[in-house]
Amino acid sequence: MEPFMVTLKSRPLRGEDNHRVFSIRVPNEMHEKLELLAESSNLSRNALINAMVAHCLRHGLFQSGDKQLNIVDL
Repeated sequence: MEPFMVTLKSRPLRGEDNHRVFSIRVPNEMHEKLELLAESSNLSRNALINAMVAHCLRHGLFQSGDKQLNIVDL
């Protein structure tokens, strides 16, 4: 899979602005990579994860067992 470029602008933190909060479990290696990326980009992990999820929802094709789901078609 080719890497993709995401360009984000830093912005001040805000309160509730029509967003939902949930937690996820990630392997230690993934957490370390996110930390390094956040530090080097001067962005929060939250901003990076949001950009990655948005990208996957725009371009994602997923397969589970014999089912294939193209998120773009939803």
